[in-house]
Amino acid sequence: WKHKLPWGDVTKKDNKLYLLIQDFPANGKLFLPGLKSNILNAEFLTRSDAQKINFTKSDHGYYLDLSQCTPDAIFSVVQITISENPVIDTTLSIAPQNVSNFSVLFAETKNAKLSKEHWMEKFGEHKYSWNISGWTKDSEVKWTINVPEAGYYLVRLNYKADKRVEWKLEDNMGSMLQNKIGTSSVYTKNDLGWMHFAKPATSELTLKILNPDDTNVNLESIEFEKIYLEE
Repeated sequence: WKHKLPWGDVTKKDNKLYLLIQDFPANGKLFLPGLKSNILNAEFLTRSDAQKINFTKSDHGYYLDLSQCTPDAIFSVVQITISENPVIDTTLSIAPQNVSNFSVLFAETKNAKLSKEHWMEKFGEHKYSWNISGWTKDSEVKWTINVPEAGYYLVRLNYKADKRVEWKLEDNMGSMLQNKIGTSSVYTKNDLGWMHFAKPATSELTLKILNPDDTNVNLESIEFEKIYLEE
């Protein structure tokens, strides 16, 4: 996949994929994005047993039913047997049942600076961050992301800034979100608002700052969390 997935990671051996699940979906419905190969069998592995699980294919990947499985305290493992070497669409994808965070490393940057920042936390802990700075009125950051389910998503931005920032996020299908939100001297996740995706699709999301002359901003990532509305 060339990047971490919202719930964990995947390893491969021969014609088997091993899903290492750190963030177990609350409703037991795990979305595996981008896999084009046919799945022959899927099993939830425990320390002493293998439990067969059901799966369904969608346009953007597979849904795995883990509702009858008990998550491991550290991480859970699903073994998938496929019919061939894996064919994968490596486009970033939201996992609707998990919070999906996407680094600026996987974005296209225009008229701004992508760099790696290092600093030392209390007690000598070393930290670093890839971030985008040097924003102007012509700066843009664009992610291409598969959205497998229509609906409303809460959008968060992880950044630091010396003053409040007015952001504008829009996609190629007509959705738009604009808001002036918080400031912090350390990287903080701020709610930008709800964005509506009318149908499953590949979305090109473009982010801009409308007041770049008023503030210094370092952007680290964008995050999506699906909102499930009560009927």
